Amino acid sequence: MGGQPVEPTAAEGRITGPSGWRRALLGFLVGAVIGAAIGLVLPRDDGPRRPTRSA
Repeated sequence: MGGQPVEPTAAEGRITGPSGWRRALLGFLVGAVIGAAIGLVLPRDDGPRRPTRSA
């Protein structure tokens, strides 16, 4: 069962996952898209978020 050692190719390296900064940027973008989608789907209140003081 000998044989030569198999060297990883560029395609196999891509399958394992993106590098650190790419993974962080991808996570940020995915979160931003999900947040925007939730903001568009959920109903919005017409009134103010916090009650205002009327003197």
